Amino acid sequence: RTVTGVQTCALPICALQDRDYSLTLEALKDYQYAELFAGNQDSRGSISVGHFVVSKPQIHVAGFELAKLLGHESDAKFHLAEIASCVEATHQLPKSSLRAIHLVALHKRLDQFQQAMTVAAEVNWADSSWIEYVAPCIYEFSANPDEALHQFEQLQVNENNANAIAARAHFYAEIPKYRAALPRLYQQVVERHPKSVEGRLRALDIIGLMGDPGRLKAEAKKMMVLLRTDTSYWGRDDALRYLAGECSYDVALAAASHSILRRGMVRYARGLECLASGRIDEAREAFRHCVETGAFWLYEYDWSRAYLAQMSRDPNWPSWTEKKPAAE
Repeated sequence: RTVTGVQTCALPICALQDRDYSLTLEALKDYQYAELFAGNQDSRGSISVGHFVVSKPQIHVAGFELAKLLGHESDAKFHLAEIASCVEATHQLPKSSLRAIHLVALHKRLDQFQQAMTVAAEVNWADSSWIEYVAPCIYEFSANPDEALHQFEQLQVNENNANAIAARAHFYAEIPKYRAALPRLYQQVVERHPKSVEGRLRALDIIGLMGDPGRLKAEAKKMMVLLRTDTSYWGRDDALRYLAGECSYDVALAAASHSILRRGMVRYARGLECLASGRIDEAREAFRHCVETGAFWLYEYDWSRAYLAQMSRDPNWPSWTEKKPAAE
């Protein structure tokens, strides 16, 4: 029997995609089998010691998210206990951004915010987009805007990291004296990363926070042109077509129906459009649906969680934008 690292990590994702908990159990069996031979395999994709250490938390994070979605309380508790048991071994890995995002994911699910931030502050994120696995955690768990901004500024990033600029905008939006800087932050991404699909896409969040639906639509149209020149950035077209007004929400959802990844992006795009338009009840529903896809490896998933936390703390959030009734 051959168990590869790809197989071990893919099964929990398939379980979330199909809402099939039996696939999670199969992944656990494969992991337990691989555990017997960790570090003593050939080079054809079998699990090494390093992969062995990170595979277990991936399985249990996915299992935890699926168990919650299915309402399996006892299974969720089991996975949470296993997540806690993974922390020490993961801490033993060499310090890196990869180690950091795994530990942030573990500590976050254990409600250990400060531990997550300590790990995140230990590495230099430089130009890595993975900073967006950390920033939403701060936005979700830190209720004080000034403290949240301070926490974010403890992270080591390059000044023109597009994902970090987009993330910073969230913290600036919460503080009146910084809010006027949002257009400048968006323009910084455009000027520094004119052809970056990743950066330009994530910067659309800034326009959503500005409460400018017309500009959001116009910039999404520009993004559609850029997207067509970068076929490597698959999966974003359904969401962008919706934001650009090229298709309805229902059409975009139907096109994304086969993938929780694409569906999560469309749900988030809907939330962002509603946020920009001041239709907060619809935005809340869309962000909730994004979280319910279970696609926890999406930045959009983490930001959806964070937005929902803000809405829970303040029913009038975002307080700086005009609210409107739901669209007919």
